[in-house]
Amino acid sequence: MSLLHNISRGFTYPLRLESLVVILVWSLLIYSLVSLMSASFVISEGSPTYLLGIYLAFVVVNAFIEYGLDVIDESVKGNVRPPSLEPGMVMITVGNARFLKQLFMILLFCVAAKILADFGFIYGSVAVLIFLLFLLPASLAINAVYENFADMINPDTLIRLVLTIKGYYLVAVGIFAAFPLGIYIFKPTGAVIFLLGTPVFLYSLILAFRILGVGIYSQKDKFIEAVDFAGEKVQLLRDAQRDENLYKLLERAYWLTKENKIDEAEKMLLPALKIDDWARFNAAFSRISRWPGSELALRIIDSYLTYLLEKGNYTEIFNYSQWCLKKDPGFSIKSESGLSELVLHAEITDQFETAV
Repeated sequence: MSLLHNISRGFTYPLRLESLVVILVWSLLIYSLVSLMSASFVISEGSPTYLLGIYLAFVVVNAFIEYGLDVIDESVKGNVRPPSLEPGMVMITVGNARFLKQLFMILLFCVAAKILADFGFIYGSVAVLIFLLFLLPASLAINAVYENFADMINPDTLIRLVLTIKGYYLVAVGIFAAFPLGIYIFKPTGAVIFLLGTPVFLYSLILAFRILGVGIYSQKDKFIEAVDFAGEKVQLLRDAQRDENLYKLLERAYWLTKENKIDEAEKMLLPALKIDDWARFNAAFSRISRWPGSELALRIIDSYLTYLLEKGNYTEIFNYSQWCLKKDPGFSIKSESGLSELVLHAEITDQFETAV
């Protein structure tokens, strides 16, 4: 579909029930927080009760950004409906703490701009801030899809993403910037403006998140090449004897896991991994184990651990098993052959606890 067609359809996305609920709930939360914080300055008599309001505001912003990242993620999967509001979104460390990663990324660039300004490089400081503002949506998109901090702050990755989705990105940036610029230019005041402007602002943010996601979905294959899984393609090809077919299968498996098609991804990957080829398996598994979610990695590793048991490679079994237990405390090797030997070869307390 054309760029204009996809973008025009995006304007109705925030008006679907799931998004409208989020806009309504967050508008009410913002109204309440502003009222409470304003009142606290008047009646607190010097007590810093407004600090509680600041913390609650932080929680509200965190939850909305998490929802926006879910909008991008669901759009990348090709879903036409917005994600539903989840109670866990109010937790600051929800999922992989994506909001905290994004906040740290912003602070990192701001600190860099401050250091440049302190040393007299004013133009350099301004350039860093402009760079941050323009590429912040790209960082949000990387955060939503890959949850990888190294890619979120990598200028090369961010710029390649911008060049990949092009028009979609410019429209998203324009929507992000339109409301703040409107406030700055027209300087509206009054309670009515605040009451009406808040849901409009939230609507525009959800719309911008949606357009970013649709842009990535429309250029999915190019997006994989642009982000390049944190720049690991060269390493993977070297460790796996430059097997281009395996790399393509990993690309496909990644998107299948994003679409929750774990069975299909497992069935496709297992024959290609060749568990008797350590270098090949280890190179591929090091990639899979860092994808968001661990179900596919846990399924694949079970077959490999059974193979290692047969070969008596107990050191590797302990290393992989400890990773599995961190991801799933109930994890166990399905094959019982060799488990008694595994216990006997436990040389330290951690290994013994893992074996038991």
